[in-house]
Amino acid sequence: ILMLAAGCGSPEDKKAGFMEKGQALFEQKDYVKANLEFKNAAQIDPEYAPAYFWLGRTALAEKSFQQAFKFFGKAVSLDPEHIEARVELARILVSARQAMKAEEHINFVLEKDPSHSKANLLRATVDLTAKKVSSARAVLAAMKERGDTLPEMYMLLATVAGLEKNWAGMGEELEAGIEKNPDSVPLLARMAGLQVTRKEFDKAEATMEKIIGLEPDKTAHKLGMARLFLIQKQVDRATQ
Repeated sequence: ILMLAAGCGSPEDKKAGFMEKGQALFEQKDYVKANLEFKNAAQIDPEYAPAYFWLGRTALAEKSFQQAFKFFGKAVSLDPEHIEARVELARILVSARQAMKAEEHINFVLEKDPSHSKANLLRATVDLTAKKVSSARAVLAAMKERGDTLPEMYMLLATVAGLEKNWAGMGEELEAGIEKNPDSVPLLARMAGLQVTRKEFDKAEATMEKIIGLEPDKTAHKLGMARLFLIQKQVDRATQ
C-alpha cells in the first residue's frame, strides 16, 4: 500500500521529497524501497514524467524489461521532450532487435543534441546491425574526436576494426579504451580474448588476473582463467 508523507507541506513539496528519497535509495541499490517512493510521487501527480522515468530505471535495474519499457513509454507520452527516457526506450528496442522502432527515438534525440553520447552509441550499434560498417565507423570517429571516452565506444570501435579484419587496429582501440577506463571488465575481457587469439598467454593471464581482482565473486572469471591454463596444457594450474 502506498503511503503519502504525513505532516505539513504542499503536494509539490511532498512529490519532490519522494523523488529525492527515491533517487537516494536508487543510488544505494535499494530498488524495492526506491520503487515505492517513485510510485508515491506518481500518485500525487499522475502526469509527472520524471516519476515514470525513475520507475523505468528501477525496473531496468531489476531486469524487469517489459515494465521498464512501459514506464519509459509513459514518461515519453507525458513529455515527448524527455531525452533520457527516449534513450532508454531505444536501448531496450535495440536489445530486442527492433532497430527501426529504436531509430525513431535515436533520431529525435540526435536532432535535439547531435553530440549525445548514448544516442550516438545506439546509432552506431544500429548501423552495425544493418552492416553499415563505414557509417558506424564515422559516428564513432566523431565521438572520439569530440573527446568521448566511454568504454562502449571503444568496444564498438574494436568491433568495427574486427569486421574490417584490422586486427592491429582492434588491439589499439582496446588498449586506448583500457587506458581511459582501466576498470572496465568488458574491455579487459575483450582484450584477454584477443591476447589468447594472438597466443600472448602471459599477457592474457595478467589481464584475467586483473578481471578477477575487480570482480572476485564472479565464478565465470575464474573458469575463464582455468580455460586459459587448459589451452596451454597446464592442467595442474587449471584444477587449483
